[in-house]
Formats: sequence, C-alpha cells, structure tokens
Amino acid sequence: MEFQLINQELSEARLFRSSRNFGSFAGADIANMLYLNTLSVYLMSEIAALRPTAQDYAKKTAQHGGYALFRTQATDIYMLAYQVMHPNNDYANLRDPVNSKQFLDKLQFADKRHIMFMRSVSNQDAGPGYAHTFMQRLESQLRITDSRYKSWRREITGWDRASSAKQKATLKKIAQETTRLGKGTGRGSELLAPLQKTIAPAEKDAVSKPSVLARAAGVAAGAATGRKIASRIKDTPTSKNIGTGIGAIAGYLAGKSK
Repeated sequence: MEFQLINQELSEARLFRSSRNFGSFAGADIANMLYLNTLSVYLMSEIAALRPTAQDYAKKTAQHGGYALFRTQATDIYMLAYQVMHPNNDYANLRDPVNSKQFLDKLQFADKRHIMFMRSVSNQDAGPGYAHTFMQRLESQLRITDSRYKSWRREITGWDRASSAKQKATLKKIAQETTRLGKGTGRGSELLAPLQKTIAPAEKDAVSKPSVLARAAGVAAGAATGRKIASRIKDTPTSKNIGTGIGAIAGYLAGKSK
C-alpha cells in the first residue's frame, strides 16, 4: 500500500494528477478522453509546427509496448489506456465507481493496435487512410457516440484538403471540448497547451486584420468628408487638399480607436 501511495504522488501524467487520480471522471469520460487525446496526437502530427511534439509524445506513450502497468512517468494517453485496460485497479478514484468500472470492463479496446498506431505516428507512417480506419474502429471499441467526435475524425484525416478557416475552427473546437470534458482539469492535459498555442496566433491575426481595414476605411471616409467641407468653405484646389488631409487624419485616428 505504501508503494502505491508513492506511485500516486510521483505520477507525471498531468491529467491523472489534475483530476485527483481521475476522480473527476466517470467511465464514459475516460473512454472519450482516450479517443480525443489519440485523435489530437494524430492531428498534431499533421501540423508541421507540432509534428516533433506529436512524434515524441507518441514514442513515449508506446515505449513500454503495452498498457500493462501503472507507471509514474506515463503520458496522459498511457494512463487513460491503462484505466480502460484495468478498470478495477487501486490507483484511480473514478466517479460513480461501480457503473464506471462496469462500463470500462465491457469495452473491447484493442491495446496492441493502439500501440501500433502510436508507433506509426512516432515514425510519421500514419497516413490519412490508415488513421481514418484506425480511428473509426477505435470509436466502436470505446463506444464513442458523440457525433462531433466522428465529424472531427473525418476532418482531421482529410486535413490537407480542409481550408485554413476550417482547420482553425476544428482546432478550436477540439481544444474547447478537451477543456469541457476535463471539467476544469482540461487545462492540465498535456496535449491542450500545444493546441492552444497554435490557435492563439490565428486568433490574433483575425483581430488585427479587421483593425487595419477599419483604419483604412476611416482614412477614405474621412478624406471624402474633408473634401466636402473644404468645397463649402472655398472652392479652390488648395482648400480641397487641406480638407482632404484633415479628414484623412481624423478618419485614421477614428479607425485606430476601434
């Protein structure tokens, strides 16, 4: 028992720690989180900036060749898969334990195939066709019923064909679902941080571009108004030029303040 307590204190799996040994989750939550995290690793491997992180993470997850033992330095995916494989272990404190353990015990999770998929991600051998077939089977194994997850699977396994706007929207939805499903612990998930870092620059660009356009529109509108005012004062080229300049400056400042 003492060794077990030491293992729990030293566990580096963020989700396991932040959820108080999975105490925030019922059995179905564990299955959904395992599916979502697996999907996220593949998604990250499809994004050039995140590919090295995905490969390293997948390698660390698969390095033991299975999910047979509770490990103090495991990844979130390893710990979730371990819980699915060993629902009656003494390390986790699931919510609604009786029903949760019964749910997990009935799952037909193919752990060896999951390890193979992690290795293929690590080696950058997980092509879209293979990923689509694997994730589709994983949905059945983990009894995934949320139609959004299935939609994301289709979008991610066709990532190269998706528009930039669609990719950004999918990234944001998956990050939001990871946080929601974590019931406040999602921020501790290992895979959430790199996804959010990818989303943040896109949102920053989306905010900055309209502001530039607003200033440009303000300049044009202000210039036109200035010309009208100048023409009423005195109908000379000089007065019109002055009015245009004053109006443009006013329009620029107005646009900048938005």
